Amino acid sequence: MSDFLKNYSKTFSDIAEDVKNITDTREDVVITKDNYREWSDASLYTGEGLRSLGARLKFPYDFVKDIYNSNPKLSEEIINDRAEQFFSREGNASYLNRTFNGMVEGVVSSSYNKFDDDKVIDLLEGTSIEGLNFRNNIITPSRFHVRGIDLNSRFSLDTDDSNVNRKSDMFFAYFIDNSMTGLSSFRVTLAIYRQVCTNGMIVGKEKFTVARYVHTGAKDYRNDFVEALSFLEDKKEDLKALVRTLDIEKADKFNEMREDYKKKFLRTSLGIGEKPSEKILELYGMYGGKTKWQLIQAVTEYARDVKDINRREFLETRAYNLVA
Repeated sequence: MSDFLKNYSKTFSDIAEDVKNITDTREDVVITKDNYREWSDASLYTGEGLRSLGARLKFPYDFVKDIYNSNPKLSEEIINDRAEQFFSREGNASYLNRTFNGMVEGVVSSSYNKFDDDKVIDLLEGTSIEGLNFRNNIITPSRFHVRGIDLNSRFSLDTDDSNVNRKSDMFFAYFIDNSMTGLSSFRVTLAIYRQVCTNGMIVGKEKFTVARYVHTGAKDYRNDFVEALSFLEDKKEDLKALVRTLDIEKADKFNEMREDYKKKFLRTSLGIGEKPSEKILELYGMYGGKTKWQLIQAVTEYARDVKDINRREFLETRAYNLVA
């Protein structure tokens, strides 16, 4: 294993311990018309928790947050008023406050099926995924996102293009997502991971989704998941063939655009500003500035430095969609 991956990776045991440290503090509170006033203090909620409460009770999160900073009593009155309207409207309905470390991290339906991160660990344990190296991990009560790299799947692209001076070995990877507060379903996606630049590509095709389970209805996912893993070799070969094709095919439509149109195309397609579009064009030139794969690499390398994981995943997916 390279020193690079050694220095920046975690094992499955590390991931499991991080999850345990969070789930050990988990406590769920059913909120009804009888106790909602006990939970109207905005300081009991994290930012994401207050946002999800606002979505359920129909109040603007940013407004209530700002009000709380200057007038906590008024923000409490607003939350109480919205909760009163909710229960008046919904009758005997209830919802669930999901608390971790004593703070409400999310507000979900009382019928929400809890497929929590400790269940994800149980599901992955004993499978081939347990032996991967994990990179770019975000593990919080509201967001579980890890990237498992298969170090035994190293491959590279065969090319005689002397302009491509930023090549590196690639690996198959599994991007694993979940949320204990309703922000994401559980899903495992097969992806490509580049060693040197540590950027990844997600192909927005259903065939490369290994598993996806929504948080509705009780179900034992173990057998389905193990069966899905048994078909991975075909998916890997398909993904490798796709990358090799992208490495050969020229990005003609993009290359024929004027420089200002290229930047406009990137801004519109990726939802970025002027400077990011210029950076991606610079990276594209450094990769060779010819093929679809080089354009994808330019976008995913830019995405690597984006801090928000949802935004990063969006860019990594859109990178492929630019040339599909």
